[in-house]
Amino acid sequence: MQPGQGAALRKGKLVAPPRRPWFRFYVEAIHDRKLRRRSPSDRWLWIVLLAVARESSSPGVLLIGNKAAAIEDLADLAALKVREVKAGMDYFIAEGMLESDGPRIAVTDYQQYVGDVSPLSAGVRRLVIDRDGYVCGLCGETVEPNDVHVDHIQPRARGGTDDTWNLQVAHSLCNMRKGART
Repeated sequence: MQPGQGAALRKGKLVAPPRRPWFRFYVEAIHDRKLRRRSPSDRWLWIVLLAVARESSSPGVLLIGNKAAAIEDLADLAALKVREVKAGMDYFIAEGMLESDGPRIAVTDYQQYVGDVSPLSAGVRRLVIDRDGYVCGLCGETVEPNDVHVDHIQPRARGGTDDTWNLQVAHSLCNMRKGART
């Protein structure tokens, strides 16, 4: 690894970049009918709930500090009215997007929204492209070299690995449409 490839020099030593989880929301939201048919304020509330779940001391659980997030706190964070937050959360619970256990509320299947920003090594990427040629594993069409994505067949968010048997060439658009689905 060399500087400029995600690595950095720290105290004279070359170190890998820190691994930071990120949200897969950008891909999931456009394909989730339960979310698409909601108002913009409900969609914004969902983003706020994911952010609170991410910052929680117990990832996935809606905690602010060490206490269960109160509706008023969530309304303040989302800049929404309390009644809007209550209605949105009731909907998310009814649709199975949130789980309620008394005062404790958690994002259902929270792990699907968390990914890993560590990129595939150039060597693994090249192996997959050489193996598959420039043929999209999702649609079967030829992929232009400047549009190649290496897709996880079983997404990392669902337990998939970076092993070459779990990787395939894909168009960028095909890969984004697929999102975290198998």
